[in-house]
Amino acid sequence: MANYALNAQYYQQFDADFAREIPGEGYGGWQTAQIEIAREHTAVVLMHAWDTGTRAAYPGWHRAVEYASRAQQIGAEVLPCLLSAVRAATTTRNILGIGGRWNWPDRSRSRLNGLGRTRS
Repeated sequence: MANYALNAQYYQQFDADFAREIPGEGYGGWQTAQIEIAREHTAVVLMHAWDTGTRAAYPGWHRAVEYASRAQQIGAEVLPCLLSAVRAATTTRNILGIGGRWNWPDRSRSRLNGLGRTRS
């Protein structure tokens, strides 16, 4: 399979550098570079894509989580196209849940106990 070159942003973590005046400057932080990925070893992982509800329904949540409106916009405008492209590119799909319940698009709640089937 082919390798793909992507422009990526990634976080590089090093130990604090106590030789510096501000040791945290040694952490590395966010970096930008072109990286190569191999399709056969690459997964698209979606985590923490919550339905945070409306500001009127959950005012406390929206006050404490300032990015909620941006996350909702990404969920509505970016994820459908991205996930459609991923689904078209592969036949392997897994949902892995570790404890807790999942809120499916039809709003039914069910326990997956680990691995569940995806909706195509």
